[in-house]
Amino acid sequence: MEVYRRKGRSKEAVATGHEPRNFLVTFLLACSFGPVGLRHFYLGDKRLGWIRAGLFAGGFIWAIAFIFLRQPAVAFMGIMATIVAVVWAVIDFFYVYFKVRTDNAGQPLTVTTWDKKWARALFIAMIVLFTFSVILNIIGTTASRNNSPANRSPITNLR
Repeated sequence: MEVYRRKGRSKEAVATGHEPRNFLVTFLLACSFGPVGLRHFYLGDKRLGWIRAGLFAGGFIWAIAFIFLRQPAVAFMGIMATIVAVVWAVIDFFYVYFKVRTDNAGQPLTVTTWDKKWARALFIAMIVLFTFSVILNIIGTTASRNNSPANRSPITNLR
Protein backbone atom coordinates (compact mmCIF):
# COMPACT_ATOMS: atom_id res chain seq x y z
CA MET A 1 0.00 0.00 0.00
CA GLU A 2 2.85 2.40 0.74
CA VAL A 3 4.24 1.93 -2.75
CA TYR A 4 1.07 3.37 -4.28
CA ARG A 5 0.99 6.35 -1.94
CA ARG A 6 4.66 7.11 -2.34
CA LYS A 7 4.44 7.18 -6.13
CA GLY A 8 1.14 9.05 -6.01
CA ARG A 9 -0.60 6.51 -8.21
CA SER A 10 -3.57 4.28 -7.53
CA LYS A 11 -3.57 0.49 -7.78
CA GLU A 12 -5.40 0.71 -11.11
CA ALA A 13 -2.75 3.06 -12.49
CA VAL A 14 0.05 0.66 -11.59
CA ALA A 15 -1.83 -2.35 -13.02
CA THR A 16 -2.87 -0.74 -16.32
CA GLY A 17 -0.16 1.84 -16.85
CA HIS A 18 -2.42 4.91 -16.54
CA GLU A 19 -4.99 6.43 -14.22
CA PRO A 20 -8.58 5.38 -14.85
CA ARG A 21 -10.56 8.04 -16.66
CA ASN A 22 -13.75 9.51 -15.23
CA PHE A 23 -17.09 9.50 -17.06
CA LEU A 24 -18.16 12.92 -15.74
CA VAL A 25 -14.91 14.54 -16.90
CA THR A 26 -15.36 12.92 -20.31
CA PHE A 27 -18.94 14.20 -20.52
CA LEU A 28 -17.95 17.72 -19.40
CA LEU A 29 -15.25 17.82 -22.07
CA ALA A 30 -17.77 16.68 -24.69
CA CYS A 31 -20.22 19.39 -23.55
CA SER A 32 -17.87 22.33 -23.23
CA PHE A 33 -15.17 21.61 -25.82
CA GLY A 34 -17.12 19.35 -28.17
CA PRO A 35 -16.18 20.96 -31.50
CA VAL A 36 -12.50 20.99 -30.55
CA GLY A 37 -12.51 17.29 -29.59
CA LEU A 38 -10.70 17.50 -26.26
CA ARG A 39 -12.48 14.41 -24.95
CA HIS A 40 -10.60 12.31 -27.51
CA PHE A 41 -7.27 13.50 -26.10
CA TYR A 42 -8.51 12.73 -22.57
CA LEU A 43 -9.56 9.19 -23.51
CA GLY A 44 -6.32 8.52 -25.38
CA ASP A 45 -7.44 8.79 -29.02
CA LYS A 46 -4.97 11.48 -30.05
CA ARG A 47 -5.36 10.93 -33.81
CA LEU A 48 -9.10 11.65 -33.76
CA GLY A 49 -8.50 14.51 -31.31
CA TRP A 50 -6.08 16.17 -33.73
CA ILE A 51 -8.51 15.66 -36.63
CA ARG A 52 -11.32 17.33 -34.67
CA ALA A 53 -9.11 20.16 -33.44
CA GLY A 54 -7.76 20.75 -36.94
CA LEU A 55 -11.23 20.75 -38.47
CA PHE A 56 -12.52 23.31 -35.99
CA ALA A 57 -9.40 25.51 -36.00
CA GLY A 58 -9.09 25.35 -39.79
CA GLY A 59 -12.72 26.29 -40.27
CA PHE A 60 -12.43 29.13 -37.80
CA ILE A 61 -9.26 30.45 -39.44
CA TRP A 62 -10.82 30.22 -42.92
CA ALA A 63 -13.89 32.10 -41.74
CA ILE A 64 -11.72 34.82 -40.16
CA ALA A 65 -9.52 34.97 -43.30
CA PHE A 66 -12.60 35.99 -45.27
CA ILE A 67 -12.58 39.32 -43.45
CA PHE A 68 -9.15 40.11 -44.86
CA LEU A 69 -9.24 38.33 -48.23
CA ARG A 70 -12.86 39.01 -49.23
CA GLN A 71 -13.04 35.68 -51.05
CA PRO A 72 -16.47 34.02 -50.80
CA ALA A 73 -14.99 30.56 -51.45
CA VAL A 74 -12.72 30.92 -48.41
CA ALA A 75 -15.65 31.95 -46.22
CA PHE A 76 -17.78 29.08 -47.51
CA MET A 77 -15.06 26.51 -46.79
CA GLY A 78 -14.51 27.92 -43.31
CA ILE A 79 -18.19 28.04 -42.44
CA MET A 80 -18.75 24.50 -43.75
CA ALA A 81 -15.80 23.10 -41.78
CA THR A 82 -17.03 24.80 -38.62
CA ILE A 83 -20.58 23.51 -39.17
CA VAL A 84 -19.25 19.97 -39.63
CA ALA A 85 -17.27 20.30 -36.38
CA VAL A 86 -20.33 21.56 -34.47
CA VAL A 87 -22.66 18.87 -35.85
CA TRP A 88 -20.03 16.25 -35.00
CA ALA A 89 -19.89 17.70 -31.47
CA VAL A 90 -23.68 17.45 -31.06
CA ILE A 91 -23.61 13.82 -32.18
CA ASP A 92 -20.63 13.21 -29.88
CA PHE A 93 -22.56 14.78 -26.97
CA PHE A 94 -25.27 12.10 -27.26
CA TYR A 95 -22.75 9.36 -28.01
CA VAL A 96 -20.74 10.10 -24.87
CA TYR A 97 -23.83 10.21 -22.66
CA PHE A 98 -25.38 6.99 -23.95
CA LYS A 99 -22.50 4.82 -25.22
CA VAL A 100 -18.99 5.70 -24.02
CA ARG A 101 -18.02 3.52 -21.07
CA THR A 102 -14.34 2.76 -21.79
CA ASP A 103 -11.26 4.72 -22.78
CA ASN A 104 -9.15 4.05 -25.88
CA ALA A 105 -7.16 1.34 -24.08
CA GLY A 106 -10.37 -0.54 -23.22
CA GLN A 107 -10.25 0.37 -19.52
CA PRO A 108 -13.70 1.11 -18.03
CA LEU A 109 -14.42 4.69 -17.03
CA THR A 110 -15.00 5.31 -13.35
CA VAL A 111 -18.60 6.25 -12.66
CA THR A 112 -20.05 7.08 -9.26
CA THR A 113 -23.67 7.80 -8.41
CA TRP A 114 -22.65 11.45 -7.98
CA ASP A 115 -21.22 11.44 -11.53
CA LYS A 116 -24.43 9.93 -12.90
CA LYS A 117 -26.59 12.55 -11.19
CA TRP A 118 -24.48 15.48 -12.41
CA ALA A 119 -24.23 14.06 -15.92
CA ARG A 120 -28.00 13.58 -16.08
CA ALA A 121 -28.64 17.12 -14.79
CA LEU A 122 -26.16 18.57 -17.28
CA PHE A 123 -27.64 16.50 -20.11
CA ILE A 124 -31.16 17.77 -19.37
CA ALA A 125 -29.93 21.36 -19.01
CA MET A 126 -28.13 21.21 -22.36
CA ILE A 127 -31.22 19.78 -24.09
CA VAL A 128 -33.41 22.53 -22.58
CA LEU A 129 -30.93 25.27 -23.59
CA PHE A 130 -30.68 23.88 -27.11
CA THR A 131 -34.48 23.76 -27.41
CA PHE A 132 -34.83 27.34 -26.17
CA SER A 133 -32.17 28.57 -28.57
CA VAL A 134 -33.92 26.91 -31.52
CA ILE A 135 -37.26 28.42 -30.47
CA LEU A 136 -35.73 31.89 -30.02
CA ASN A 137 -34.05 31.67 -33.42
CA ILE A 138 -37.36 30.75 -35.04
CA ILE A 139 -39.13 33.62 -33.26
CA GLY A 140 -36.34 36.03 -34.21
CA THR A 141 -36.41 34.99 -37.85
CA THR A 142 -40.18 35.34 -37.99
CA ALA A 143 -40.07 38.74 -36.30
CA SER A 144 -37.41 40.04 -38.69
CA ARG A 145 -39.48 38.91 -41.69
CA ASN A 146 -42.55 40.69 -40.32
CA ASN A 147 -40.52 43.85 -39.75
CA SER A 148 -39.03 44.04 -43.27
CA PRO A 149 -39.80 47.14 -45.37
CA ALA A 150 -41.74 45.04 -47.89
CA ASN A 151 -44.30 44.11 -45.21
CA ARG A 152 -44.90 47.68 -43.99
CA SER A 153 -47.82 49.74 -45.15
CA PRO A 154 -47.08 52.85 -47.21
CA ILE A 155 -48.27 55.07 -44.36
CA THR A 156 -45.62 53.80 -41.93
CA ASN A 157 -42.92 54.29 -44.58
CA LEU A 158 -43.59 58.05 -44.61
CA ARG A 159 -42.12 58.56 -41.16
